[in-house]
Amino acid sequence: MLLKLNQLIFGLLLLNSTILIGQDLNNITDVSLTFTPDGGGTAITATAVDPDGDGPMPFQTTDINLLESTVYTLSIDVQNSIDNENSTSIINQNGDDFLFFFGFEDEAITSPAGDGNIDNRTDPMNYDDEDANGLPIGLNTSWETECAEVSSGGNFTVLLKNQEGIKTATSSSAMGTTEFDISWNININEDPNAPPCENEEEIITDVTLTFTPVDGGNVFTAAAQDPDGPGPFPLQIISNIQLLESTEYEMSITLFNSIEGEDVTQEIMEEDDEHMIFFEWTEDIFASPEGNGNTDNRNDPVNYNDFDFNDLPVGLSTNWTTNEAMSDGTFRIVLKHQPDIKSETSTVNDGGTDVDLTWNLSTLLTSLSNPSLYNDELNVFPNPVNNELSWTLENDNQATKDIFIFDQFGRLLLNAEQQEKSPIDVDFLQSGIYYLEIRSSEKSWIQRFVKTN
Repeated sequence: MLLKLNQLIFGLLLLNSTILIGQDLNNITDVSLTFTPDGGGTAITATAVDPDGDGPMPFQTTDINLLESTVYTLSIDVQNSIDNENSTSIINQNGDDFLFFFGFEDEAITSPAGDGNIDNRTDPMNYDDEDANGLPIGLNTSWETECAEVSSGGNFTVLLKNQEGIKTATSSSAMGTTEFDISWNININEDPNAPPCENEEEIITDVTLTFTPVDGGNVFTAAAQDPDGPGPFPLQIISNIQLLESTEYEMSITLFNSIEGEDVTQEIMEEDDEHMIFFEWTEDIFASPEGNGNTDNRNDPVNYNDFDFNDLPVGLSTNWTTNEAMSDGTFRIVLKHQPDIKSETSTVNDGGTDVDLTWNLSTLLTSLSNPSLYNDELNVFPNPVNNELSWTLENDNQATKDIFIFDQFGRLLLNAEQQEKSPIDVDFLQSGIYYLEIRSSEKSWIQRFVKTN
């Protein structure tokens, strides 16, 4: 009798163990998707019901109806009503065996970018849960809907795979046993409280250009700021661009929404197939790329370093080489949002404009400590100087000259044009050491002077 009781207990333990070690789920009859708005509001539930479980009847679904421009947390509940079994609990307890894959219309969902990871496991997906090995499960995920005017709805597919013993960081949707594969209709509905589509992309309060010399040296930055974000004030240039001559730079663009604490650069990278930055500059500033930019002609050269998965340029990273004896000018960037229209031929006139900024760009001397060969011909006086600096140039042909004053760090403080050698007002300078450069179309002369109070 005791032996039979022990056998019975062992059998029950074995049965329970069989359930908990990740065997195929049986008779899945109910799958519920619950989308809960992160900012508060009514949760949206869509269901799929199959009363006969593993029988011949297919799942019957209800539509998913979400609001535009909204961040949701999605939780999935799976049940077996035939055997009164909580399949969600089994998936949770055996998370290292199960993985949810998702497929959706790119036009309906802003984040994650793309169209899901059913076709490619490594495509973006916002998983919020992990198994004991740190791999995603998918019972909990995050989603952001597209603007209603852009969205066309479509299908939302959830595929549950049992990958017992084979689940890894790269195991695909083709591996393991399919527990269910269900597609819902998804509708993105207009929200009267949502921002207009052309502004829906991001609120951008800070734009920074960072120029890093490829061969090493000082990094230069230029910035624009808009503290009130969506308010009436536009982005304003707060620091202009100053670069060394004859220097190759890698330029990176960073964008931030300080009002909501969002890294807009990262959002653009996640949706790089919808974004492109166009450039325009004063001709002859750069030796490379040549020309004046691609705002007037998409095919004009720009040295893009980053590309989306369609191998189309983005523009967050680019390379620039300044000319020898470069002239001053302007530098413009235009960030375009081009969902579903970005192509090899889409132009600056296509899509919405998120950023359109123009900086002044000025020259820094390549080396102030090693003046040009013609410095002996340039005389400055008085030196030290208090308020007015005069200069003479030997063998002067009286042509119009450009006048520049730099500080010890090579920062341009004054740029003027003079036909005659009238004194230069330097009263605005603080006490210290400065450099005067006289520049013609053919030559440049540099001389150091000291400013006193």
